[in-house]
Amino acid sequence: MNNTMIYKGYTARVEFDSRDNSLVGRVLGITESISFHGETVADLTEDFHQAVEHYLADRKVTGLASPNRLPVKA
Repeated sequence: MNNTMIYKGYTARVEFDSRDNSLVGRVLGITESISFHGETVADLTEDFHQAVEHYLADRKVTGLASPNRLPVKA
């Protein structure tokens, strides 16, 4: 089973949260903490894409165009 997702070069690890009966993901390899969730894979994917887009837009607005990347250990 693959528990990672990739979008625009960003990798996220996905886990199942049994308390909320939902899927929860966290973007890896950046200094900021970005998480997203969904009840279905489609919801999770959409929220992941939106989270990355929001992160990139925020970096651009604040003048920090390059992300603070860390080594990814998937």
